[in-house]
Amino acid sequence: MKARKIDLRNYKIVVNTKSPLLEKILTTPGVGLCLRDSERWEKGELDSLLRRGPMVQDYNAKESIINLLFNLKVPAKEAWEKRDPLADKIRAHDGEILLDQDEYAMLLKAFEQFDRPGKNEQELLKRVFGAEEIELEEKKNA
Repeated sequence: MKARKIDLRNYKIVVNTKSPLLEKILTTPGVGLCLRDSERWEKGELDSLLRRGPMVQDYNAKESIINLLFNLKVPAKEAWEKRDPLADKIRAHDGEILLDQDEYAMLLKAFEQFDRPGKNEQELLKRVFGAEEIELEEKKNA
């Protein structure tokens, strides 16, 4: 019997937290002064808003896979019998998971419907589409 091994661990991504619109607002003459005069903002808070830039954070691979499964367009009975149990199985695992051929086929179907993945999803796509195939030994009943 064959299975596919999927890595469910989080991975790091770089997210740009600098907002051009916010920067434009804060650098508009008079706005900065009004905010600085306000008692609701500290000078350090305003300065940190302007200096924001790229930030490294975790990408939750497991939750992303589960969300894609739930976006899969399937009839209600198939969702109940196959998709939902697969999502529960993934949710229950950490690290790596082995999926049988039918489970992996459903996961592929969900990823094939994934519209417009970005650079943050490159690693996720690699993990699913490039999942290692493993030959499993069937247990013999004694």
